[in-house]
Amino acid sequence: GVRFSRGYTASPVCGPSRVGLLTGKQPSQLGVQWNPDMKDVRLAPGQLLLPEALKAAGYHTVHVGKWNINQPVKQNLPATDFFEKSYDEMAWAADYWPDEHGNYTGVEDGNFGSSRKNGIWGPSREGDEYLTDRLTRLAREALV
Repeated sequence: GVRFSRGYTASPVCGPSRVGLLTGKQPSQLGVQWNPDMKDVRLAPGQLLLPEALKAAGYHTVHVGKWNINQPVKQNLPATDFFEKSYDEMAWAADYWPDEHGNYTGVEDGNFGSSRKNGIWGPSREGDEYLTDRLTRLAREALV
């Protein structure tokens, strides 16, 4: 494994931070400073994204976690167009504990219905997983 002793991000906000990670640029260079700006991201023709560069160098690429770029940064393409495998687990503000019925909120795929309240999609289905457990399980499965 790799241990990082210092971590930095291009933005304190999730969407612009992902744009910085994917492009290697400051999000403000692309007109993105806050999450609502994500719909207006425009890349220069031929802009290489991190997973594309990694694939070109012979690496296998897997995306596990939140993609959720309102209009993905390159021609409205989903994460699956950049990674060999993609597990887009959208949990905007999922709780890390079960509700009074033992269910976890906002983790299960497709949990975007009318139950969305205060940024939490839920409660979800019985037997749903703790978000960190799900992301870990999917990452481990991708390595096999």
